[in-house]
Amino acid sequence: MLDTHFERPAGDVGHPASWPFPVKFRHVAGASVPLVVRAGGDDLVDNFIAMGRDLVSEGCSAIVTSCGFMARHQRRLAGALGVPVAASSLMQLPMVEMALGAGRVPGVITYDAANLGLDVFTACGADPSVPVRGVPPKVPSTR
Repeated sequence: MLDTHFERPAGDVGHPASWPFPVKFRHVAGASVPLVVRAGGDDLVDNFIAMGRDLVSEGCSAIVTSCGFMARHQRRLAGALGVPVAASSLMQLPMVEMALGAGRVPGVITYDAANLGLDVFTACGADPSVPVRGVPPKVPSTR
């Protein structure tokens, strides 16, 4: 997980109740939104691999990241960890596109539409022409 701390509702990959089996969570030190989402996270991949190796040594049989922008590093993470790795839910896009049938396309809602570029879609084997919308930026409370 990125080095962020916010409430994750059930259903979110980072909430333990989202899974019907025991899971472990780790935050990668220094993996901030600006460094991963906006700058690509290249300098943090080794940190993600080290954390993944720690989890595998603790008995984890698969690794899932909580930030879809890590898709840029899917092949490197999967190659280094020796267990199944899903660096992004966007990896499901090709399957969803085929399941919808001709004339229908999925859409993507993301944290930051401006930074969800061709590189991420290519890394996932997904069609980059799908509609993409970002969530609105959080407006500070006036209270």
